Amino acid sequence: MSKRLVAIAALTLVAVSACKHEHINQPPDIPNAPTGPSSGFVDSTYTFTASATDPDGDSVSIRFNWGNDSISAWSDLVPSDSPVSMDISWHLHGVYAVNVQARDTSGTTSAWSAPSSIAIARTPQLPWYYQTGGYAVSSPAIGDDGTVYVSCVDSCLYAVNPDGTLEWRYRIDGWVESSPAIGPDGTVYVGTYGYLYALNRNGTLRWRFQTGASVWSPPAFGLDGTIYVGTNHQLCAVNPDGTLRWLHQDSSDSFSYPTIGSDGTVFARAARSIYAVSPNGILKWHYQMEGTAGSSLAIGSDGTVFIWAVEWDGAAPCYLYALNPDGTLKWRFKVDAELELTPRPVFSSPAIGQDGTVYCGAPDFYLYALNPDGTMKWRYKAFCDYSSPALASDGTLYIGTGLFLCAFDTSGTLKWKYPASGVAPAIGSDGTVYVGSDGRLCAIQGSAPLADSPWPKFRHDNRNTGRAGGP
Repeated sequence: MSKRLVAIAALTLVAVSACKHEHINQPPDIPNAPTGPSSGFVDSTYTFTASATDPDGDSVSIRFNWGNDSISAWSDLVPSDSPVSMDISWHLHGVYAVNVQARDTSGTTSAWSAPSSIAIARTPQLPWYYQTGGYAVSSPAIGDDGTVYVSCVDSCLYAVNPDGTLEWRYRIDGWVESSPAIGPDGTVYVGTYGYLYALNRNGTLRWRFQTGASVWSPPAFGLDGTIYVGTNHQLCAVNPDGTLRWLHQDSSDSFSYPTIGSDGTVFARAARSIYAVSPNGILKWHYQMEGTAGSSLAIGSDGTVFIWAVEWDGAAPCYLYALNPDGTLKWRFKVDAELELTPRPVFSSPAIGQDGTVYCGAPDFYLYALNPDGTMKWRYKAFCDYSSPALASDGTLYIGTGLFLCAFDTSGTLKWKYPASGVAPAIGSDGTVYVGSDGRLCAIQGSAPLADSPWPKFRHDNRNTGRAGGP
């Protein structure tokens, strides 16, 4: 064999060997369908998340097809299998199919993923509103038949049908200061200066119980039908016929927002303390707080009692207290940010999700979500220190601000807002959100009924019973 043929053969072997060791880039695997909400409203922002695996271990970029002839820019490169999230809002109602594509460092792309669908509705509608004779100072209560009860500063309690028509109106002697509450038999209760009123379903007076001082919080109902009401210096247990069963007195304190634990213990908020009283009126314990209590209580699935306390003059920090059922401190969450205005009491009562997350407004104007151990999950500046949140079964969290009713998802993303303020919204069985706003009772389109969680709203349930496990 000539030297020339030997050389050619050697070069051929080198080329073949190089081909065998040359890396052939593989495209990223087809991503799974992105995750995100399945419904929403126009002009609201929603977040979708996706990831992709690269067989070669290369970093990848992700882009989203939003289903409206719009494709996002490529994301920054992230390690294989790492999540990428992007936000989107749609300006027209309809159903949109969102899918994703991946690209590796060599520019090789995957096929598009399977889609995830989201149904986008028009901005929440106001099916109706009822014009009351004064500002609604209360959280609405909702009866089993859908009747909505709300008290207003015109000294009237209104009963409004589910279609927005007036069923009846009862004028009360004196300033109406409390939210209405509905007893087990449908009797409607409301507090005013000096009395607790009990009204029949048809709006006639059943009885009134003289307290001798202002009743500005709704009563709570025991499993045996006992009605608990707080007023200056005394916590009263009232029989269903309006007679006194017992009272617990403390000349140095005033009682409000009685709340019933799952074992029948009656908790009451005082100026700077929490009292725990047995169903027969015997004091079990009381806990002294650093600051003035301002909100109604909430009770977790394990019996933990939650309440805000803040010093009106700013001399002490603001804390959300979590107390064990035996009255010992479990933890307390301090608002770290300096208050932008003069510190003031907190009227936002906590709501508790199925997973134990505690949602509440604070005097620094943030809506907080706290983990069950008292650490912060997220916060959103919503200006909601005067409103209490209500949690729907789909995870939507409703809370009023000075100007709007806002809806958040459980990650703290604002879903939408509607121009209607309110103290504490209530959620009907069809998902309708009821809130008092500037002399109106508003019914606003929602997405799901009230959540089945340990404490989904102010006073626990739509009847405002203030009882764990009620109604």
